[in-house]
Amino acid sequence: MGGDELDEAIIAYMKRAYGLLIGERTAEEIKFTVGSAGPIDSGELSMDVRGREATHGLPNTVHITSQEIREEALKEVVSQIVDLVKSALDRCQPEHSADLIDRGIVLAGSLDSWIGPSHQRGNSFAGNSSRGPSMLRCQRHGKVPQPAWKPEPRTS
Repeated sequence: MGGDELDEAIIAYMKRAYGLLIGERTAEEIKFTVGSAGPIDSGELSMDVRGREATHGLPNTVHITSQEIREEALKEVVSQIVDLVKSALDRCQPEHSADLIDRGIVLAGSLDSWIGPSHQRGNSFAGNSSRGPSMLRCQRHGKVPQPAWKPEPRTS
């Protein structure tokens, strides 16, 4: 569960809301340009999206906002991701849970640059979170390399 499901949700939303057919590349552009898991601290964003009308097959452009993408297209998938993380944490050994409370969660993969403000991540996962040193490399190698930095301990 991750980026591909978010892209699919954006494609389905654009077809449902605007009757606009877009491809994976456009959905990815939307995700990284205006997509977010929570409100954007710097203010809401918007963009024009080009695609093909589902009914006539003609090219068309629509204007979308980060709020509509977050609340209409991505909400369900983001909720599923949060639920999966919470489920994994529920099965975690007590010793690991204590480490998570002290050190937080290190996020990795390309979605980390997308998923929203750190306070939103922290509230969703009931803990502290930080970014890994090279998110794309972590995803490619399937692990988080041992960082030279140490995450700041959580303050209550």
